[in-house]
Amino acid sequence: MWQRDVQTFLSSEEDDIVWMKKEVDLIVRWLVEEEQQRTMISMMGMGGAGKTVLVTKAYKNKLVKKHFDCSACASVSQTLRIDEVLRSIIKQFLEATKEVVPNDLATSDVGDLRQLVKRHLKSKKCLIVLDDIWSMNYWNELSVIFPDYRCGSRLVVTTRDRDVAFAAGEGSRVCQLQPLHPKEALDLFCKKAFQNKPCPSELEPLALSIVKKCQGLPLAIIAMGSLLSLRDANMLEWN
Repeated sequence: MWQRDVQTFLSSEEDDIVWMKKEVDLIVRWLVEEEQQRTMISMMGMGGAGKTVLVTKAYKNKLVKKHFDCSACASVSQTLRIDEVLRSIIKQFLEATKEVVPNDLATSDVGDLRQLVKRHLKSKKCLIVLDDIWSMNYWNELSVIFPDYRCGSRLVVTTRDRDVAFAAGEGSRVCQLQPLHPKEALDLFCKKAFQNKPCPSELEPLALSIVKKCQGLPLAIIAMGSLLSLRDANMLEWN
């Protein structure tokens, strides 16, 4: 259910969502800076904070797409397989530059895949998003694959781990997502639950209780609001 709600939210044309716009604008600004050094941008926060949603919004931004020669987004998660991550990145790079995917890509080893990635990084301004890096072990495995050739490339990471977020050291950018304030959380919930209509007064106490249990996490709020939008708006159903 959560993934479906996130995809529905991503397809929305509403770019003025209160909990999202400021952070998206910040990431976009960092991405299109003219600094030639390869910069790492980290989006840090607990599960459900909306890291993937925010980064995806920035990744799809028209200004960002125009700024880079090629871009790729790969999910890492807890089941890291470097070869799968690299194949995904290479395919997206080749698609962006309208190059033919090699017939032996599916059987290429990690060494060959690294060389293909580096070939792009040496000559192009690339954007790489690594979504959901869980630990420093995973980061150490991946970080050496993306050297800095000073072509203006950007490496974006989402993580729950503070050490990963600050791993790049000086020159990196870190955006730490905080839980929503109560009013922002309630506004987001009502937007989903009542499809932009006001919350009925008799349901306000229950709405506040539900939002409180979501602990300010946008994806939990979106999921609950979307679920309740399918139910009758009365005390019996909501209880």
